[in-house]
Amino acid sequence: MEMIAQNFGKHMICLWLLCFSCLGSVFGQNEASQQLFVQVLGVSELEFTPSGSDVYVFDNAVKLESGIERMAGEIAVKSNKDWRVSASIDLRGFYYFSDNVVPNDFFQVAVMKSLGNPIFQTIGSSASNIIQGGPGGVSSNSYKVYYRILPGYKIAPSNYKMTILFTLSQN
Repeated sequence: MEMIAQNFGKHMICLWLLCFSCLGSVFGQNEASQQLFVQVLGVSELEFTPSGSDVYVFDNAVKLESGIERMAGEIAVKSNKDWRVSASIDLRGFYYFSDNVVPNDFFQVAVMKSLGNPIFQTIGSSASNIIQGGPGGVSSNSYKVYYRILPGYKIAPSNYKMTILFTLSQN
């Protein structure tokens, strides 16, 4: 019995030393670290997805006087800062205005989050702010874009081409 007690004691001492040596290695571990610097810049993207036809045909007096209005597409903005979108038109393709004057309300744009009655604003060759918003992705920053073109009687019959420019700026 004495022999069993001695062996048991030796085993307990060995087990005890083994545990403390493991704990010592756990508590005595070396550490390494790395300091990181993160730089997040102002990021923004503008997408315009056209819908429907980009041809506007004025073939009667009612269209000349009332204009043609239709949904032109959708604008989507992705930005991590407050932002604004401006619009302008390039009228270099128009050479036949009487008195070289573009009618004040010739081209109009309306931008809306959802369907409804569009509220149009006149757009010219100088940039005009049409929408503004805050940080977010496409789910929170998508807008339907409508055009209204009102040529009236000042524009000579011909085929014309114009470019609409949308510009995204962060505030």
